[in-house]
Amino acid sequence: MAEVVEMMPMGGTPPLDDILAGLEESVLRGARLHKEPPAVDTLRKKMIGRWQHGKYFEEAPDGTLVRKAG
Repeated sequence: MAEVVEMMPMGGTPPLDDILAGLEESVLRGARLHKEPPAVDTLRKKMIGRWQHGKYFEEAPDGTLVRKAG
C-alpha cells in the first residue's frame, strides 16, 4: 500500500485504474502471488481497510478516500 500512497497527490486520488497501471511489475507480481489478484475492486477494498485503521488515507468531504496529509 505504501507504493500506492506514493503515487497519489496529497489530498487527492487518481483513478484506481491509473494507480494499478503505474505500479511496478514486482509489486503486481507480489499481489498475484498473494490471496487476491491486482484489480480495482481489490485495491479499493485494501484502501478502505487501511483507512478504517487510520493509515495512509482520510475521507474527503465528497466521501472519496484521499492521501492522508503528513
